[in-house]
Amino acid sequence: MNPGSLFRATMALAVTLCCLTACEKHDGTDYFKSKCMAELNGQKYIDQTPVAYIFSPAAQKTPASDYDDDSARFTTNLRTKRGGPIVYCVEINLYAETAEEILHKEQTIERADMEYPDGEPSNLDYIIHCIDKRIPYATINGDVADEGSFKITSYDTEKGVCDGIFSLTFDEGTLTGEFSL
Repeated sequence: MNPGSLFRATMALAVTLCCLTACEKHDGTDYFKSKCMAELNGQKYIDQTPVAYIFSPAAQKTPASDYDDDSARFTTNLRTKRGGPIVYCVEINLYAETAEEILHKEQTIERADMEYPDGEPSNLDYIIHCIDKRIPYATINGDVADEGSFKITSYDTEKGVCDGIFSLTFDEGTLTGEFSL
């Protein structure tokens, strides 16, 4: 068997196992169990990636999170319905002294004041400032949220399961959500 065939066979086996253990079906389509449900101004949104998307070279399974020893990033792409166009791309970046703080305490996000020589900083300038100073921040469609919170409500490191909630205030209102990864 050549290396390309071996890779395809391995991927097919991995997808099959994933479908059998970590998926749910809606309207005849298999989706990963990881999902985010959110609401803004009475409108409900969902993020749940179809299993078939993993075959796309540009695939990104969301919602998703990345954790380091003392920082975390949560991303979700919210739609008005499964498979619909993305309406809100949300990214929450958190910093703490220890990973335990992120896992056990509600994290608050407040837009920090920063002196900037040319008036108001751009979103990119502000984000760079937050990264350099380790200030928690969130973006919605690339715009920085004014304030918010993020909390892990339960997690199981052995099973790799994590549930949580968030709330972000920005110019359109307050986006609230709950997720399961």
